[in-house]
Amino acid sequence: MKISSYLKTSPELAAIAQHAGRLIELQRLLGEVMPPALARQCRVANLKQGKLVLLAANSLVAVKLRQMAPSLAEAFSSRGWQITAIQVGVQETDAASHHPDDGPAPLTAAARAQLAALAAGTADPELRDALQRLLSVDAREPDRS
Repeated sequence: MKISSYLKTSPELAAIAQHAGRLIELQRLLGEVMPPALARQCRVANLKQGKLVLLAANSLVAVKLRQMAPSLAEAFSSRGWQITAIQVGVQETDAASHHPDDGPAPLTAAARAQLAALAAGTADPELRDALQRLLSVDAREPDRS
Protein backbone atom coordinates (compact mmCIF):
# COMPACT_ATOMS: atom_id res chain seq x y z
CA MET A 1 0.00 0.00 0.00
CA LYS A 2 1.37 3.41 -0.95
CA ILE A 3 1.65 5.96 1.80
CA SER A 4 -0.76 8.30 0.02
CA SER A 5 -3.41 5.57 0.10
CA TYR A 6 -2.74 4.98 3.80
CA LEU A 7 -3.07 8.70 4.57
CA LYS A 8 -6.54 8.73 3.04
CA THR A 9 -7.83 5.97 5.33
CA SER A 10 -8.90 8.33 8.10
CA PRO A 11 -10.02 11.96 8.23
CA GLU A 12 -7.28 12.81 10.74
CA LEU A 13 -4.51 11.45 8.53
CA ALA A 14 -6.04 13.07 5.47
CA ALA A 15 -6.06 16.43 7.27
CA ILE A 16 -2.39 16.02 8.21
CA ALA A 17 -1.48 15.11 4.63
CA GLN A 18 -3.40 18.11 3.31
CA HIS A 19 -1.68 20.44 5.78
CA ALA A 20 1.73 19.02 4.83
CA GLY A 21 0.89 19.61 1.17
CA ARG A 22 0.06 23.25 1.91
CA LEU A 23 3.36 23.70 3.74
CA ILE A 24 5.27 22.15 0.84
CA GLU A 25 3.52 24.50 -1.60
CA LEU A 26 4.31 27.50 0.61
CA GLN A 27 7.97 26.44 0.77
CA ARG A 28 8.05 26.25 -3.02
CA LEU A 29 6.50 29.71 -3.30
CA LEU A 30 8.94 31.07 -0.74
CA GLY A 31 11.74 29.92 -3.01
CA GLU A 32 10.15 31.81 -5.91
CA VAL A 33 9.65 35.13 -4.13
CA MET A 34 12.98 35.33 -2.29
CA PRO A 35 16.57 35.51 -3.48
CA PRO A 36 17.81 31.90 -3.80
CA ALA A 37 20.64 32.27 -1.28
CA LEU A 38 18.22 33.58 1.33
CA ALA A 39 15.53 31.02 0.51
CA ARG A 40 18.00 28.20 1.19
CA GLN A 41 18.48 29.58 4.71
CA CYS A 42 14.83 29.46 5.78
CA ARG A 43 11.88 27.12 5.76
CA VAL A 44 8.16 27.17 6.26
CA ALA A 45 7.34 25.67 9.65
CA ASN A 46 3.58 26.12 9.91
CA LEU A 47 0.48 27.92 8.74
CA LYS A 48 -2.40 28.28 11.14
CA GLN A 49 -5.32 30.70 10.99
CA GLY A 50 -3.52 32.90 8.47
CA LYS A 51 -0.29 33.13 10.48
CA LEU A 52 2.73 31.82 8.57
CA VAL A 53 5.65 30.65 10.70
CA LEU A 54 9.09 30.75 9.09
CA LEU A 55 12.28 29.38 10.60
CA ALA A 56 15.59 31.01 9.77
CA ALA A 57 18.95 29.25 9.87
CA ASN A 58 20.47 32.02 11.99
CA SER A 59 19.67 35.39 13.54
CA LEU A 60 20.94 37.39 10.56
CA VAL A 61 18.57 35.58 8.23
CA ALA A 62 15.76 36.07 10.76
CA VAL A 63 16.32 39.83 10.74
CA LYS A 64 16.16 39.89 6.95
CA LEU A 65 12.97 37.79 6.96
CA ARG A 66 11.35 40.16 9.46
CA GLN A 67 12.25 43.08 7.19
CA MET A 68 10.76 41.25 4.21
CA ALA A 69 7.61 40.08 6.03
CA PRO A 70 5.24 42.69 4.53
CA SER A 71 6.43 42.03 0.97
CA LEU A 72 6.35 38.27 1.54
CA ALA A 73 2.77 38.46 2.83
CA GLU A 74 1.82 40.50 -0.23
CA ALA A 75 3.56 38.03 -2.56
CA PHE A 76 1.73 35.10 -0.99
CA SER A 77 -1.59 36.98 -1.11
CA SER A 78 -1.11 37.73 -4.80
CA ARG A 79 -0.79 33.97 -5.33
CA GLY A 80 -4.05 33.20 -3.53
CA TRP A 81 -2.87 32.61 0.05
CA GLN A 82 -4.48 34.49 2.92
CA ILE A 83 -1.51 35.37 5.09
CA THR A 84 -2.42 37.82 7.86
CA ALA A 85 0.82 37.63 9.84
CA ILE A 86 4.33 36.24 9.52
CA GLN A 87 6.19 35.01 12.57
CA VAL A 88 9.94 34.39 12.26
CA GLY A 89 11.92 32.09 14.51
CA VAL A 90 15.50 30.88 14.51
CA GLN A 91 16.42 27.22 14.33
CA GLU A 92 20.10 26.77 13.76
CA THR A 93 21.22 23.50 12.23
CA ASP A 94 24.58 21.96 11.51
CA ALA A 95 23.84 22.22 7.79
CA ALA A 96 23.10 25.92 8.14
CA SER A 97 26.45 26.61 9.75
CA HIS A 98 28.32 25.05 6.81
CA HIS A 99 28.83 27.40 3.91
CA PRO A 100 29.34 25.60 0.57
CA ASP A 101 31.70 28.39 -0.53
CA ASP A 102 34.06 27.56 2.34
CA GLY A 103 35.43 24.58 0.45
CA PRO A 104 36.55 21.38 2.09
CA ALA A 105 37.77 21.48 5.65
CA PRO A 106 41.54 21.15 5.99
CA LEU A 107 43.02 17.89 7.21
CA THR A 108 43.93 17.55 10.85
CA ALA A 109 47.57 17.02 11.78
CA ALA A 110 46.81 13.37 12.58
CA ALA A 111 45.13 12.83 9.21
CA ARG A 112 48.06 14.47 7.39
CA ALA A 113 50.51 12.22 9.26
CA GLN A 114 48.53 9.08 8.37
CA LEU A 115 48.30 10.08 4.71
CA ALA A 116 52.02 10.86 4.61
CA ALA A 117 52.78 7.44 6.10
CA LEU A 118 50.46 5.79 3.58
CA ALA A 119 52.14 7.65 0.71
CA ALA A 120 55.59 6.65 1.93
CA GLY A 121 54.60 3.02 2.35
CA THR A 122 52.71 2.41 -0.89
CA ALA A 123 54.28 0.71 -3.87
CA ASP A 124 51.72 2.21 -6.29
CA PRO A 125 53.35 5.32 -7.82
CA GLU A 126 50.01 6.83 -8.95
CA LEU A 127 48.53 6.50 -5.47
CA ARG A 128 51.69 7.91 -3.91
CA ASP A 129 51.61 10.93 -6.28
CA ALA A 130 47.91 11.52 -5.59
CA LEU A 131 48.45 11.41 -1.82
CA GLN A 132 51.41 13.76 -2.07
CA ARG A 133 49.35 16.21 -4.17
CA LEU A 134 46.58 16.07 -1.58
CA LEU A 135 49.06 16.77 1.19
CA SER A 136 50.72 19.64 -0.69
CA VAL A 137 47.37 21.32 -1.45
CA ASP A 138 46.17 20.86 2.13
CA ALA A 139 49.46 22.22 3.51
CA ARG A 140 48.50 25.65 2.12
CA GLU A 141 45.50 25.73 4.48
CA PRO A 142 45.94 26.71 8.15
CA ASP A 143 45.70 23.88 10.65
CA ARG A 144 42.29 23.91 12.35
CA SER A 145 42.78 20.79 14.47
